[in-house]
Amino acid sequence: MKFKPANLKNVLMLTFSLSGSVLLSQTREQSRVFVSRTHIAIAKIEKEMYYTGQNNFDADVKKAIKYQMIAVKLFKENNFKDAVAYSYKSRVQSMEICSKMNIAEGSTYELNAEEKTFCDPSKYTSMNFNIGLLSSDDSQKVETLDMLNPQKFHELELGNLK
Repeated sequence: MKFKPANLKNVLMLTFSLSGSVLLSQTREQSRVFVSRTHIAIAKIEKEMYYTGQNNFDADVKKAIKYQMIAVKLFKENNFKDAVAYSYKSRVQSMEICSKMNIAEGSTYELNAEEKTFCDPSKYTSMNFNIGLLSSDDSQKVETLDMLNPQKFHELELGNLK
């Protein structure tokens, strides 16, 4: 069977569109997993603060929470690249807090090999992270958050993405 140029063109267009869909779904899934792991890191810090009664790092944790909330917002808008960037910023802040609080499991949330394949930290060092992307209502929720009250913390949308 001979392909006519029009048929070949259609086949090529279909092939490119399908490969684009696969790449987008991979990027979406990788971003979802990345943002979710950052959420788990923040939850670990909150849990440690609750059990130890230690709230010396309130301001730092709240900043990490704001970055993560922006990451979730961007993810839901299908802006996966920026979602990963904000979640990365949150994760770095979380790792610093884990270190300061001597949380042994903190290193569990460092970038793993798979995350390093699509998340290049050098891209984010000069990026301008704008906390203003968070709505004033959400920002107020975070600012008034009592880190020793886990119920309010769990009401924030920080992960569990689908």
